[in-house]
Amino acid sequence: MAMLSAAEKRAGRAPGGRLSPPVMAVLDEAANVVRWRELPELYSHYGSRGIVVSTFFQSFVRGVEAFGKEGMRKLWSSANIRVVGSVLSEDEFLLFLSQFVGERDVVKRQTSSQQRGRSTSTSIQRERILDVANLAGQC
Repeated sequence: MAMLSAAEKRAGRAPGGRLSPPVMAVLDEAANVVRWRELPELYSHYGSRGIVVSTFFQSFVRGVEAFGKEGMRKLWSSANIRVVGSVLSEDEFLLFLSQFVGERDVVKRQTSSQQRGRSTSTSIQRERILDVANLAGQC
């Protein structure tokens, strides 16, 4: 926290209010070790100052416990890159990820044979890119 506060002050004196080169901070086990309540409010602000913060959580639920649901939502939405690791088992988070990834259009073809020949029909259907079962099994 002290290092990032010092970087923010230095950025304030830098041209354009940004550090060049940027400062990189890695917060590992942020919910267990780094109990920094103001982090959700500062996350996006630091990016605009040339302070790149990468934050790692043991699980989404741990982040909610540490920063509250609204705080964790702010951290998630402020992140430029989101990486989801293995052993996902939190149903609510899996559903959120499935909805976040979204849907796609899939072309479906159906062929049938009749006495007068073959007939092929094509339709487009929407389907989830990754449903909860896929996410739980793949990660």
